[in-house]
Amino acid sequence: MIKNIQGPKLGKEVGNRVVVKSFPGATSEDMRHYIKPTINRSPNRIVLHCGTNDLKNSSPTEVAERVASLASEIEKTSETKVIISELVARRDMNDQVKTVNKQLRKHCQSNGWTLIQHNNISFADLNRGGLHLNHEDLSNAFNEHFSTIGPKLASEIPVSSNHTSYTDYLINTDKRFQFTQTNNDQVFSVLSKLCKSKATGLDQISARLVRECADLISSSITNIFNLSLLLGTFPEDWKCAKVTPIFKQGTRNEMNNYRPISVISVMAKAFERIIYNQLYAYMLEHDLLSEHQSGFRSLHSTATALLEATDSWSYNIDRGNINA
Repeated sequence: MIKNIQGPKLGKEVGNRVVVKSFPGATSEDMRHYIKPTINRSPNRIVLHCGTNDLKNSSPTEVAERVASLASEIEKTSETKVIISELVARRDMNDQVKTVNKQLRKHCQSNGWTLIQHNNISFADLNRGGLHLNHEDLSNAFNEHFSTIGPKLASEIPVSSNHTSYTDYLINTDKRFQFTQTNNDQVFSVLSKLCKSKATGLDQISARLVRECADLISSSITNIFNLSLLLGTFPEDWKCAKVTPIFKQGTRNEMNNYRPISVISVMAKAFERIIYNQLYAYMLEHDLLSEHQSGFRSLHSTATALLEATDSWSYNIDRGNINA
């Protein structure tokens, strides 16, 4: 009988002779009701893993006594052997957990119950297995996953046998790109066109506020942007983003089933638009973009890409050619 663990998944792992019942959020008192159907099946052994939720409103001694009382009730009503599993360590209540486990050891010794100890399980072990016991651990685990998944996947890409490099596709040119100073009109235009519904970054400055105050702050913002362009330095605070893991599909305890959504500050978005406008204008002027590129281009989309593809396919079919 397990609290706060995915029972069906664990049951598949341990085999058909073991039944795993999970009751997330249940207290030890709740387990008295939940455990009755299991006792009626007369199992050889019952492993109890519960008590963590009781710590929110009860002392460690009271929690240990409730678990022991539940174990005693099982022994009185059946011939099932009782095994008690210690509480798993957690950062927010680790001292209380240690005290509960100490009391559970005493109850097990005096009643002859088997005890499963967890003092060799670290927080890192729990995180690696997908079990996160508080918001801080969960956030840190997602942060580590998202920040390392790129290099991990890159290391798994096989090295090309033809030894080609992206430089092989570059064309020599005497043209050079250089950022130029922006002006108040350009900055005001970007600020006044910000989408009011855009999410706020860590600084909590809303796009609505910036847009409404664009005429008052555009001059000062222009000076900041120009200084950044002159020094070639992007403000450190603007690099920090609020990252939210969005569930895609599959099992929710698998981090690969989440995609990160990063929200930077509104000012960083505005500055990016200024930089983008200069880069995009340069690439258009010197015809550096492929005519087949539809992504990240104004007046282009997946629809235009599909239209071009279907037009090309139809053209080849009409002439008896094979599309490959």
